[in-house]
Amino acid sequence: MVDYYKKLSWGRWLIKTVMAVGMMVLLFSYGAEKSVTANEFVVALAKVSALVVVMWEVADKLLDKSDYIRMYGWMYRALGGKGQGSWIQSILAPVIVSAIIFFGTLALVTGTLTTSIGAYSPAMVLVGGIFAVYAMLPETGDDELILWIWLAAQIYTKFQYFTILPGILDQMVLGKAIAVLLAML
Repeated sequence: MVDYYKKLSWGRWLIKTVMAVGMMVLLFSYGAEKSVTANEFVVALAKVSALVVVMWEVADKLLDKSDYIRMYGWMYRALGGKGQGSWIQSILAPVIVSAIIFFGTLALVTGTLTTSIGAYSPAMVLVGGIFAVYAMLPETGDDELILWIWLAAQIYTKFQYFTILPGILDQMVLGKAIAVLLAML
């Protein structure tokens, strides 16, 4: 049996799309269950720092070009996939990589590291999830959709929550050094 994820580009596209849509369904269910309002979502989006948004757009451009081949390939081999008849690994690899992207994004977006989803506000979980889904979706690297949506959120909130550095970097010595350099510009 052939590993369709590795062999066919439409297979990669299909797996990424199905997973992204599935994640969106989970996010919408979570948001509805927690009764997240549009205003809460927009404010949470506006609280994302400019550096995270720019980094995310650049990362999305790079990830779209490589189509996650290296990350998924590494995870595929780590799960024991050898290329023949390994359809379970072909599906599990993107699931695990997507989970890593989601939790990494959540840490960057919220500015804190925690292993409990309950520690985050529901609106921030939705924002982090949308960022992660955006990176997973195929062929989003040509558009700066997150940047434009984030900018609209900034304008709507009158830049009340605008920050350059994410809270997680701001708390670190390196973050403070970057803030000083940026202030000097």
